[in-house]
Amino acid sequence: MNIPSLLGAKRSPVVSAIVLQRERWRLANANTKRDVALLMMMLPGLLVLFVFAYLPMFGIIIAFKDYRAYQGVLGSQWVGLKNFQYLFGTDDARRIVVNTLAMNALFIVSVLVVALAIALLLKEVQGSSRWLSKFYQSTLFFPYLFSYVIINYFVFALLNTSNGFVNHTLEAVGVHPVNWYQSAQSWPVILTLVTVWKNAGSSPSTLSTTRLPPSMARAGGGRCGASRCPC
Repeated sequence: MNIPSLLGAKRSPVVSAIVLQRERWRLANANTKRDVALLMMMLPGLLVLFVFAYLPMFGIIIAFKDYRAYQGVLGSQWVGLKNFQYLFGTDDARRIVVNTLAMNALFIVSVLVVALAIALLLKEVQGSSRWLSKFYQSTLFFPYLFSYVIINYFVFALLNTSNGFVNHTLEAVGVHPVNWYQSAQSWPVILTLVTVWKNAGSSPSTLSTTRLPPSMARAGGGRCGASRCPC
């Protein structure tokens, strides 16, 4: 029996609304009993999300307090927006904001361009060997699994002033070693290269390479575009 038939032609609006609400509750309870197994499977994921994504948000109140470690988060004095007034009242605030926006824009553009280039190259390889294309795709995705703590050790091993791989290579070819950690102008390039290395392989453009339909492969321009499809 559907819901409109339960209302009846001669029922008052109040009675009809009550009957309709009861029927909705009955259907909701029936759906819940039917999907109880799926809901139980969802609980561990919701628990992890709550513990690691929502509970840490409690720490946001530190920004509005004069935090003292011996007083704790709740015991520290509440100062409202004074911390923000102090931050944006300094000369470094504008430089911090500009650097953050500029570097993130550089990261987004660089990762997008490199990911599209990798996707086109993998599409070319796929034409000759699908297994090889899968291998390259998995290898490029692998850096995404590293945390930035591990990547920091990689970069330190490469750029360490005394025994880093890059400085050893420069000395071998007769070039004076560079103190990378005191060369501020080098770090936009270094950070961009690290970000591209970590994230380009996990870009949707790269991950969807082996599933590109022929219409998208021909979208590069002309009749066949950049692909070698028979037209």
